[in-house]
Amino acid sequence: MLSLPTDIQLLVLDYFNLKSDLKALCLTSKAFRALALPRLYHSVVLETWSNEQKGLKRFVKSVAAGAGPHLRFTRSLAIEDIRPPAEPRPQVVCPLNFDASDLEASAADHDMDKVWNYLSLVLEMFRPNTLRTLRFISNRSLPDEMLVYLQRHQRELQHLHTSPSEYHYRQGSLFEHLRTLEVYANNSHASSSIFIDNLLRLCSGVERLSLGLRPSWTGTDQKNLCEWIPNTRFRHLKELSLFELPLRPEISLVGLLRKIDFRTLEKLTLSDCDDTDEFFYQLGKEVDNAPLSLRHMAVSVENGNCLVELLDSCKALTDLHVRSFEWPPVALLAWLNNRGSTLRTVALHLDQDDLYYDPDPFPIRAYKSFSKPSRLRYLGFQISHYDLHPGELHLENRHYDYLNEFRYLPELRVLHIRLPRRGGGWDLDRDFSQTERSGAWLAQRFANGFFAYLHSHGFCPKLTVLVVGCCLTLPFPRDLQEDEWIFPRHCFVKGYQMDVLNRSAVVGVQVPAYMVRELEPDCNLLHFDPECEWCEGFPKTPHWV
Repeated sequence: MLSLPTDIQLLVLDYFNLKSDLKALCLTSKAFRALALPRLYHSVVLETWSNEQKGLKRFVKSVAAGAGPHLRFTRSLAIEDIRPPAEPRPQVVCPLNFDASDLEASAADHDMDKVWNYLSLVLEMFRPNTLRTLRFISNRSLPDEMLVYLQRHQRELQHLHTSPSEYHYRQGSLFEHLRTLEVYANNSHASSSIFIDNLLRLCSGVERLSLGLRPSWTGTDQKNLCEWIPNTRFRHLKELSLFELPLRPEISLVGLLRKIDFRTLEKLTLSDCDDTDEFFYQLGKEVDNAPLSLRHMAVSVENGNCLVELLDSCKALTDLHVRSFEWPPVALLAWLNNRGSTLRTVALHLDQDDLYYDPDPFPIRAYKSFSKPSRLRYLGFQISHYDLHPGELHLENRHYDYLNEFRYLPELRVLHIRLPRRGGGWDLDRDFSQTERSGAWLAQRFANGFFAYLHSHGFCPKLTVLVVGCCLTLPFPRDLQEDEWIFPRHCFVKGYQMDVLNRSAVVGVQVPAYMVRELEPDCNLLHFDPECEWCEGFPKTPHWV
């Protein structure tokens, strides 16, 4: 490889997605070290939600040990102040260490003054004007002193994720050159409204805008979305994400069309906003089959049929995520069957917690509607908890009807099988107790059978990742009623092992969720996780859901 031109070597390095691989490459030779080191230190993620602050202490020690000069390559700094959901522990002979013990620490009780002191020290370790991205994921706001330091020493920031602060009302130079602005308003209604209005006036040139509001503050007394956004036209806006904001299309749609050009938007995300169905109905009529540039759409609606008229104008659409309460959306499934051949990602979510009275929330006829697009790489859909039960996994069961349809998806790489968040459906005490261990065994057995079946039939040769369940923060199985069942997210990659007869068998190897992103960087299946109670549907990706 050393004999190849440098540009070819850099192209080869694009396939090294794991930090561990880049670190190993740095130890190989000086030539590889020079190429891999900038990628290894390009992004830094610090966790501040633990009482012991192990992540911050480890980072400071590594800098003191000689890693400080390498921070000149760092362009992205993320500070996670909210505890992520715990990863389910794999049931293997030598369990992987997912640092589950760290998750026992409470994020609400740690000393914030101590954290700010650590963070102030960390910020001083980065060279001036090197950071391009800063993400502070927290229900708190960054202190004014840190914002002043950023304004003076990191003037090249282009991407910012933050929460309102009184400092924002006094100084705006930190935000004037932003290309990405992600805001989660956690102050009172009045201060959040003033903050968003003032901030958006300064950031009218942003390309990516994300606004979120704490759910407990949404209500009928709020202003409509058009009143939240100032009288400024966002001429360069390409991506728009709104969370928990009131739309009220009969008032705001006309005003929004004057401020935001939906014809040039490439990405649109609406999660848990009011009146989304009527908003999309009216937006589809306003567009009137004019070509749109939308490539990615993730929305929560009452009925997915409201999207059909708008989707007819989205000729360039590649990723579609729909969360629908009414099921099945017949018109939407018909659209997928007729015009969904160009889609790269399809994820359909059923917005119902208890499916006790609906054992088949995703019938075969609905699944066949979008099994035809041969270019589909990433697929997410919901099945009944009956289909996951080991007693139901036999050749005569309709579960295998789902598997047989995978022969139409030769390009599939990642599959996310969603389950009802809560609900009865079978007598768990009869076969399994509600324990983390039994849940992990259930997911492991399902993954092994799934990969083995597809492998034996030659279906989906490129499929490497299977995700079962949803990202949940509720402890498992605490706080559950006697007839409730909750299934946390389990991630598996396709692997092989030797059995007792020295035969190679296909199995699912459980991995933490971040490995999915490392192995499939283009996959956004988990970015839009409606059931997620954490601020990020996917680790290392800001997403308020």
